[in-house]
Amino acid sequence: MTKSKQEQLTELKQQIERLEKELSSDAEGANTISSNTNVPIKELYAWEAPDRITLVKSKAWYTTLATTAGVVIFIALLIENFFLIPAILAIIFLIYVMNTVPPKNIRNIITNKGVQIDSEFYLWKDIECFWVSEREGEMIINVELTDYKGRIMLLLGKGDINSILTEMIKHEDYREPKGIGSVMSRLVDGKNKKLTDFTTKK
Repeated sequence: MTKSKQEQLTELKQQIERLEKELSSDAEGANTISSNTNVPIKELYAWEAPDRITLVKSKAWYTTLATTAGVVIFIALLIENFFLIPAILAIIFLIYVMNTVPPKNIRNIITNKGVQIDSEFYLWKDIECFWVSEREGEMIINVELTDYKGRIMLLLGKGDINSILTEMIKHEDYREPKGIGSVMSRLVDGKNKKLTDFTTKK
């Protein structure tokens, strides 16, 4: 016997209600894990990576940098902007140190409660979103914190990007926050990658 349109609509409504309950139950379960202090921390995926990118530069690059800095300092002296000179020298020193001192290898861990970077721990509730970018051939996992607390950057190092994404998308959205993707941002952060560029595991 053919069901009436009213009966079909009723069944469809019941199916939608069941799906909504299931989704609500899954969300409540995830929130409970991240907020309940009685639930033990479970390691989901861990990897080792440098704590920052180190770029090997040639002598010509340093010569150009020094020449440019010298010109800017000379201009600052002409216009009597003496406060600019220490700032320029500090930036030059920082660039030199970051490109000559080897980075430290750290251990990054994705858990059921959040992300641990070396000795620092960030709860899922304090993370707004994340995305991946590529700079100088190195994959970077960018993690945006809530309430404008800043951003943390994890290098891929010896990790597997698909395994990392598989665990992180269970807890946070893969998306870029507003303001990311500008010319300046691409120079600093590199090229942003889409989730479809990777193969995550189910």
